[in-house]
Amino acid sequence: AKPEKILSIQGEKARQLIPKIQSVINQYPWAEEYTLFPGPNSNTFPAWVGKQIPELELNLPFRAIGSGYASD
Repeated sequence: AKPEKILSIQGEKARQLIPKIQSVINQYPWAEEYTLFPGPNSNTFPAWVGKQIPELELNLPFRAIGSGYASD
């Protein structure tokens, strides 16, 4: 599938979110794992970050296989 941009955050909101994102990425529980289906995979990472930081308002599309692998 062709990649598509699903979120764009700029300006002050981005400046406020960057430290929050940086603080959670090192806590990603599947950093050393990769499984195409059902996950974890390249969609699991942004889905997990989005769940840790609700202010991102990140909603991955249903077709983003692996995004549902990330639990709360």
